[in-house]
Amino acid sequence: MIGDFSGRLLSMARLFKLAHRTLRHKPTSPFTVGDLIEQRAAAHPERPFLLFEERRISYGAFNALANQVAHWASQRGLRRGDRVALMMQNRPEYLLAWAGLAKLGVVIPLINPNLRSAALRHALQVCEAQCLIAGAECLDHLRTVPRDDCPIGRIVVWSENGADGNPDADSPAQPLGPELARMPTDNPAPAVRHGLVAGDDLFYIYTSGTTGYPKPAHFSHMRFIAIGDGMAGVAGFGAADVFYC
Repeated sequence: MIGDFSGRLLSMARLFKLAHRTLRHKPTSPFTVGDLIEQRAAAHPERPFLLFEERRISYGAFNALANQVAHWASQRGLRRGDRVALMMQNRPEYLLAWAGLAKLGVVIPLINPNLRSAALRHALQVCEAQCLIAGAECLDHLRTVPRDDCPIGRIVVWSENGADGNPDADSPAQPLGPELARMPTDNPAPAVRHGLVAGDDLFYIYTSGTTGYPKPAHFSHMRFIAIGDGMAGVAGFGAADVFYC
């Protein structure tokens, strides 16, 4: 009986801690995901951030690579509130792409890499993105949407681990890797996301599409930061812990 009561108290304490850590984030706050990434990179530049197969990317290196995405997007006229769709399998470039775009306040519709044909065309159409960043591994699925019927006119392809990833002549995509390699690695000026607040959209995350075509749901900077902050606090994650995704 005592043990059961103690367990309930512990659960209530954890819920209170979760609520406190999540509710302290406000939708009007100017602190967004780009600020969070830069803050962590400045505090722990050499600490490992991503472990993927044989690759090891530190906080500082991740921020620098994301900055190249941000500078590339900025040079192509993308600004706060614009949308760049992302269709890629699970690998570090996926995180780097949306992290760099988030630094500008660009919204990222996350396209399911398993979609094909009409379902893929629908997902690309409803997000109204100005550009699509696609993994080279997704080009075969993109080809199921006729080139003259693709809702997104500008498509770039990013291959894994820095490979050039030159698409074939029938592909509407242009290689992104060589362009990124020429971009600076310093943080973009904070002014590029002036006016962006935590309540603004970070992602569009699509439903599964089991009862119809996938539908995009809004996911804000605040929700991303608050969930991570709250869950880390409740679980007691520390610097030595590794979170498997």
